[in-house]
Amino acid sequence: PDRIGWLTEEKFLKELWHHKPLSDFWQISTGTINRLAKYGITDMYGIAHCSEDILYNEFGVNAELLIDHSWGRETCLMSDIKNYKPKGSKSFSNSQILPCAYKYEDAKTIVKEMIQDGCYRLAREGVVTSHIHLFLGYQDDRENPTKGGVRLNVSTNLFSIIGKNADELFEKIVDKNRMIRQIAYTFSELQPEGMEQYDLFTDYNAINKEKKLVKSILNIQDRYGKNSLLKGLDLNEKATQRERNNMIGGHRANGKN
Repeated sequence: PDRIGWLTEEKFLKELWHHKPLSDFWQISTGTINRLAKYGITDMYGIAHCSEDILYNEFGVNAELLIDHSWGRETCLMSDIKNYKPKGSKSFSNSQILPCAYKYEDAKTIVKEMIQDGCYRLAREGVVTSHIHLFLGYQDDRENPTKGGVRLNVSTNLFSIIGKNADELFEKIVDKNRMIRQIAYTFSELQPEGMEQYDLFTDYNAINKEKKLVKSILNIQDRYGKNSLLKGLDLNEKATQRERNNMIGGHRANGKN
């Protein structure tokens, strides 16, 4: 009912060891199946009980992954996934399919929510951006979206600056006469926070005050959950951030609405 499936090593051996065809398994290609067939292997049980010398001679270092797979082992832990940081990453994106078609005004709320959450992510990861890109997909014609980008005259992770630029970009590219169904943004040209830059007219007292506020917000959310501290914007009827905070990888963390 909650759409969550559990698979332990013991359950794997009991229910999937003799499952056929092997192509149903993740990362088992047709080429791999044909090479295994030379040794009469047609299921995971066969791989698990095959001589490792044969497998290493046939698949090289990839045999290790194949052997682990056949025993239902997963060496990658959730902690590894959470701590993973791609090398040379220069941007990150986020998108969502709206639960229904949104009018211009309601979609504008979602853009603000998403950009705010993106700024928190920048702060958490200790990076700044100098370029924003927006994508809007419409209900009536998904093959004809509107999109655009803007280069900031500063490098920052503060919503007071990024949010204003994103709002202006949204107003520039949106078709107010069409119902919006998909929204996506990208922050690019990411650099370490120590590389942030501002212009001559920047109020540094205001900058430092906002940074302290963001730090406090992140500390509270990290300790008590993202929904422990929300903006009034997130309480709007059409807002989605509260629900998205309870999702894992874009999916509901439980079966409840």
